[in-house]
Amino acid sequence: MKKILFPTFVLMVMAACGGGGGTNSEDSSNPMAGVYMSGASSSDVTANALVWKDGDVTLLEASAVSTSVFVTDDNVYMSGIYVDGVKDKPCYWQGETKTNLDVPAADEGFTTSIYVSGSDIYVAGYYDNSGNDTACYWKNGVKVDLGEGQAQSIFIYEGSIYVAGYDDANKAAYWKDGVKVGLSAFVSVAYDIEVVNGDVYVAGTVLNGNTYAVYWKNGVITELTDGATDAFASSIAVYGSDVYVSGQYQDYSKVGYWKNDQAGIVNLSTGSYVPMDSLVLLSMPKIFINDGDIYVTAALGADPNDATVGGYWKNGEFSTPTGGIYSSIFVK
Repeated sequence: MKKILFPTFVLMVMAACGGGGGTNSEDSSNPMAGVYMSGASSSDVTANALVWKDGDVTLLEASAVSTSVFVTDDNVYMSGIYVDGVKDKPCYWQGETKTNLDVPAADEGFTTSIYVSGSDIYVAGYYDNSGNDTACYWKNGVKVDLGEGQAQSIFIYEGSIYVAGYDDANKAAYWKDGVKVGLSAFVSVAYDIEVVNGDVYVAGTVLNGNTYAVYWKNGVITELTDGATDAFASSIAVYGSDVYVSGQYQDYSKVGYWKNDQAGIVNLSTGSYVPMDSLVLLSMPKIFINDGDIYVTAALGADPNDATVGGYWKNGEFSTPTGGIYSSIFVK
């Protein structure tokens, strides 16, 4: 299957796990409380997989990246990709303990998102099946194929497994317990998924002349940009009755988020860039809402050689806890 290229950036970037509408507040009495970000070093010739908590960094593995983070009351989980010889392979970490994920020996594999429900660990991703990408997820290390395409995000709701991505026709879709639901008639990608009170919310991008930042609620599309310039939506979080979607707009020159529709846009930067190397896989804006506070992480900077471009906004205030490129954010 031919991979999709949208103008200026590669669509097969890793969207990482759902933005989240968690209501737990940052509580110093809870040892797990804090702001967590997954990602990789940005200044090394070979990327190193990292996880940050409140700016303190932990090295997970050299020649690797962490693509998503999920925090429970007991542990921190990160999906990732490591280098095995000359091939990229999928994995996840529980704390600092790594588990390799199965793909055919001759094929490369990639993770994009992790979700933990009870004692079950779910990781979304895809693998290069003899030249054709196959969307899949792993449940407790056991791979489940979804068909040709890529899986970009995973979410568990009432025991059902929701996976968003795109299918063999290069069109946005999600799978519920393995059954595909198409979202668009145009070339498109679903980057993030969240289910709230049975309603399915998906953030993504549609190519119809220009690229539009969009989200779907139960399959009904809301266009967040008017198509005058290219844009994409990469992460979604539902809080109360409001839908928050992060992304980039104005030909990808600005990072922001939308609350409910086009009119609710909040500009978070006057300039941004997507690194033109392998770290593009980690740089899409992600959103997380914790007790009403709005967190967004993205890559910023004018110089592609800048090693400290990663950072996040909390309620519009930018913070750069340390150098690196951040792939997702989770606030406990």
